[in-house]
Amino acid sequence: MLKRSDDADILEKILTKDELSVVKNAYSMYKGMEDGTHKIFLLRRINDVISMARYIDLSYPAFNQYDYDVLGYRLNNLRISMAHMDKEPSNDLSLSYMVDSNCFPLLLSSIHFLDTQNYNEINNLLSLIAGDCNGEETVFGELKSMVGPTHHILYTRVGNKKMVYNVFSNFKPGLKKKDLLAIKESCNERKDVLLDPVIQSIIDDSIYSVLHFNLSAPNNGYRLVKERKDYPER
Repeated sequence: MLKRSDDADILEKILTKDELSVVKNAYSMYKGMEDGTHKIFLLRRINDVISMARYIDLSYPAFNQYDYDVLGYRLNNLRISMAHMDKEPSNDLSLSYMVDSNCFPLLLSSIHFLDTQNYNEINNLLSLIAGDCNGEETVFGELKSMVGPTHHILYTRVGNKKMVYNVFSNFKPGLKKKDLLAIKESCNERKDVLLDPVIQSIIDDSIYSVLHFNLSAPNNGYRLVKERKDYPER
């Protein structure tokens, strides 16, 4: 954390003044928060920025533009997190995302491995899922799929509530029944837990931001497509 003088020196060397201000403000927000899920989540986002700055510093002069792109993404995610931590969510979270043990969405991890030319397709698929458009396919019970030209997204549906699991290529072998059962079980476990609306809103905005090349404005996520009516037609 910023208590370490070497980290402070690295951040001052790697970040711009505005970027450094974001990290300092986030740390001040973190220190003023009560212990709990939100505080842990914000700390992880701060550490994401610090660890990437360390990596760039250690790899000098061998770092490349991709390293700075990752740093920019992590800073943007931190900004989005801070914006949502400052207020109560005002929208109905009918769309949520499966996360790993570090509260990082599986979908976002997969998106980072995709070519940017696929971003528009993934954006359209998410908009269709959130917008209640026709076209979903039943994969296994409540496990559904929205299929595009090269990828499909698996999600579960319970009434008007949907949980996005992950994105998969259409050109790789399909998931076996045991894999689908494991996915369905994981989704069912999450359904029994009241998903935090603040964290899920942050995740939603972060995914939207990445697929729109780091659009930084908050409250642009897929949970809002019904209000904006910007989902694509089938």
